[in-house]
Amino acid sequence: MLLQNVKTYLRQCKIFKQKYPESFSIWKSIKFFPVWLDCLQPNKTPLADERPWITFAAIEFLENTLTKEMKVFEYGVGGSTAFFLKRVKEVISVEHDPEWLEKVSEKMIETGCKNWKFYLEPPTEDELAMQKSPSDPYSYVSSDENFRDKSFKNYVRTIDQYPDEYFDIILIDGRARPSCFQYSFQKVKVGGFMILDNADRDYYYYIHETLNSELWIKYDFVGAGGYVSHFWQTCIWKKIK
Repeated sequence: MLLQNVKTYLRQCKIFKQKYPESFSIWKSIKFFPVWLDCLQPNKTPLADERPWITFAAIEFLENTLTKEMKVFEYGVGGSTAFFLKRVKEVISVEHDPEWLEKVSEKMIETGCKNWKFYLEPPTEDELAMQKSPSDPYSYVSSDENFRDKSFKNYVRTIDQYPDEYFDIILIDGRARPSCFQYSFQKVKVGGFMILDNADRDYYYYIHETLNSELWIKYDFVGAGGYVSHFWQTCIWKKIK
């Protein structure tokens, strides 16, 4: 099994070195191999490990960046919730799945964290949803076929109740991500960060295009992450103006 995992890892390294020649680091990937291997164990999950389900390189960046004075907003709860709660002043989350939110809440109670506020906003019926594109930031729809007849408008717009430039970190790792971005990027402080996981998906092009400006610096973290055999991309943008 170990040999097979080594082969899988090296195969992914080769693919990503060709796909992202400027961003992908072979040497850093070697460093992450032991933790990647450990995450493949049956009992390992992001929530149990209190680890965001983003690439390891992006996690390392956050570990070196977060401070106890920061405020975080996240679309989607899980391992990232526990990770942030131990490192920042305030975490505000929105989740669409009541059962998953209950499970995460139980974990947060166990850890004793009190600096967390959460919202439950399940999707609503939308008879026009099937005609909308997940890439459209004003569609409020998910690419997940299980939700193609649903609207995530209430979920997306939860952040509206907070003023512009309120948050130091916004993590977009939930549903209807282009729509989440459209309503959240103005909520980032100057000097703060916008995080997009699975940033290599084609239908997130609007987010990349919008942040490709002199107002933001992009950090590209491609490679291994936990709990799956394949590699992917997490992007973090810093707001500088």
